[in-house]
Amino acid sequence: MNQLTTTLNCVTKVITYLDELYKLPLSAAIGAIYMFKLLEWLLLIGFLIVIPYYPLTRKLFSYLLDLEEKTSELSDKHVEVITGLLQGSKDAENYGLEFQFHKKIDMYHEK
Repeated sequence: MNQLTTTLNCVTKVITYLDELYKLPLSAAIGAIYMFKLLEWLLLIGFLIVIPYYPLTRKLFSYLLDLEEKTSELSDKHVEVITGLLQGSKDAENYGLEFQFHKKIDMYHEK
């Protein structure tokens, strides 16, 4: 019984807003007509300016998104490398290898 009640509630909600499906395109068309009467040629000129720039802005934003993804990947790689270096230096300190590394570094500096 609960499933039937839930289904009927969903159907009644859809039916109450069903009239909006045909009202919205009609109201958009009427709004566009009144906007054209109000602004006349300025509206047409605005559309003629905006429409060619739409593909350009899409390409620009897709390029920027790709660039952002690449920089985040590089950042992740840098974090991995730095973490590895820090972990290696901690291991060298923990195992007492730091003194041996200093000797080798001093030996290379003397050459």
